[in-house]
Amino acid sequence: MPELFSIFRSDYNDLAKFITYFFGTKGKGEKFYLARFNFWWDSNPAFPESKERGWILKDKGRIVGFRGIIPTKFQLFGEEIIVYNSTTWRVSPEYRNQSMLFFFKLLNVSKDSLHFNTTPSDTVVKLMNAYKYKKIPGSYPRISILKTSGEFCFSASKKSRKLDVKQIKKPDLSFNRIWEKTKNIFPNTNIRTVDVINWYLKDTNNKKIVFGCYQYNELISYVICCVTIVKELPFALQWVDLWGHHPIENYVLDSLVNYTVDYAKKNSFEYVIFTHFKSNIGEYFKKTGLAGGEYFKEIWLPGMEMEKKFYFKASPKIQNKITEKNSFFVDIQGDYCLW
Repeated sequence: MPELFSIFRSDYNDLAKFITYFFGTKGKGEKFYLARFNFWWDSNPAFPESKERGWILKDKGRIVGFRGIIPTKFQLFGEEIIVYNSTTWRVSPEYRNQSMLFFFKLLNVSKDSLHFNTTPSDTVVKLMNAYKYKKIPGSYPRISILKTSGEFCFSASKKSRKLDVKQIKKPDLSFNRIWEKTKNIFPNTNIRTVDVINWYLKDTNNKKIVFGCYQYNELISYVICCVTIVKELPFALQWVDLWGHHPIENYVLDSLVNYTVDYAKKNSFEYVIFTHFKSNIGEYFKKTGLAGGEYFKEIWLPGMEMEKKFYFKASPKIQNKITEKNSFFVDIQGDYCLW
């Protein structure tokens, strides 16, 4: 009879072999998955040994199923907690009747926290709907895409020309300072301390790049970009997180957009993808002419059926209290940018 077990470091080699075998020629090899385990868990500042990595299903000592979770730091109504992000649910065909063991285990572990799933299959979406998961509020599915080979420019304001934007390869304590100044703006959002930002940059599969905007040598806003998130666009640079003194002023957005486009052109990116995040940021793209037009178009995310499949579950007492108004969710939820 197969049994469910928590994952420990001693399971890594066998688990990497299982996933490699499961995916076959579509997989990336055992070394790739071992690197994923290190990123998801061992180097993760949100992962103490007391937290779960996920579970494996074993039959006579052989791994026949896997459900992973990635813990991350989150601020829920102003209190720092650890939340759970789903990744990689795979069960060998002959053991599929045991798959729900993983689902119920995850429901139990995350019952006093939040659980995010942002890359579900259609079957999993039906399951989550049955168990009263909700779509993440404010996760606008609209993006604006720029093809960098076109001649793109817009007149930046005088204020924006006084700002200094640069790539930040090693975030420093200025990220802690801006977090302390801004964390009360949205009670519900990801923790953005320097240890978390530096962890994002350790991701060897979904490469992250950070651009910081400075005024009088002080960090006032930044954007985290990820390389090639939308598979239909072969070499793209996408905004996946944006933070600063909200609402982020248009002249700050001017500076970040211009720098991102310039960086993309210099580094041979074919496209830049700007996620709208909040309605006011989407309005900025429209007012500045960045949505629509010959070289810059506003579209729905390809393959998302006009909607991102971004879901979360919380305890019944708080689930309906988490709203677009009191929350700031981005594309670094679930494993969308962490797989």
